[in-house]
Amino acid sequence: MKIFVNPTHGNAPFIIGTHVALQVALELGKEVEIVVPHINGKRQEIILKDLGLDGIVKLDQGLKEFYDPLLMKAYGFEEHVSSLLSFRKLAEENIKRYLDQNYGGFDLEINYGAKIVTEAEKSYYAFPAIFSEILMRSADNKFLSNVFNERKLRACSFMMKEVEEKFEFMFIPDYHTFSYLERENFEREIKTPPQQPLARGFDGEILENSMYFMLSGTGSDIDSILEKAREFRSEGFNPIIPSWYETDEFQKMSPKVISHPNVVQLYGRAGFGFIWDAQQVGKKVIHHPYGHGDDAEIYHNIKTLESLDMLEATEKMREKFSDMDGIKYIASRIVADLRA
Repeated sequence: MKIFVNPTHGNAPFIIGTHVALQVALELGKEVEIVVPHINGKRQEIILKDLGLDGIVKLDQGLKEFYDPLLMKAYGFEEHVSSLLSFRKLAEENIKRYLDQNYGGFDLEINYGAKIVTEAEKSYYAFPAIFSEILMRSADNKFLSNVFNERKLRACSFMMKEVEEKFEFMFIPDYHTFSYLERENFEREIKTPPQQPLARGFDGEILENSMYFMLSGTGSDIDSILEKAREFRSEGFNPIIPSWYETDEFQKMSPKVISHPNVVQLYGRAGFGFIWDAQQVGKKVIHHPYGHGDDAEIYHNIKTLESLDMLEATEKMREKFSDMDGIKYIASRIVADLRA
């Protein structure tokens, strides 16, 4: 069996997509080849090694040039939307052709927020929100419609709805990007626990009064978050940052250390990969302010964090779901559908 992990920009999409693919393989009890686009350079290799996933999946460097028009760069959401409108269809055709020529097709696609769909026999989407909804609600938002081109947001939303019709299911967390609004589920939308594995205890040595600063895989806000780390260091905290970032200024460790009791605070851009980590360890987050021009999703994520207490929402999720491991939850639903 062959599974293709189809991620969008950032770190969390390729990490979580890979976790889901591996869990599907485990539950099916089959030999599985898992292919992941190598779109994040050396950072992607470091992260997979930190997570013990290196050597388990195939990182395909040849896909990078085809993915580039689909990926947002730091503070470039407007350019991202424009690029999708101009190049999404061509990128999709190139990726389909490449996969067919090099792998002969796939049985299953785990689409983690990607803007294209391959020709895998079945494709399943997971993300903190449905992208067409992010675009449309941003076009309807007074602030964001002045930051970004409203006409392009609406045009891209309509385009993405056609893509989203191809998914078997769309897995969205119960505490999600638009939890601050009243909304109805989309057709084929399934609510999930936090889309991260359950936190494992970290028994290594961590200095007291440590604080973890999560850095974005898109590059957004990194400089200003590091400046915050310096400020907190001057107040007596020990800043820790992800191991993939190239600097000798701060201690560098994998995010798995946040479960340690000596890590007393978490700080970062309000991406849901970071939020889910915090939910699984039961620690509050201090979110960085929205950066002008950044991904519109982050603006809505902040609205949810400020309107609906994350830890209170997490406790309600514990009552709703018997198992808070969102990876296992998604994989089990996929396997059940494959066997139906």
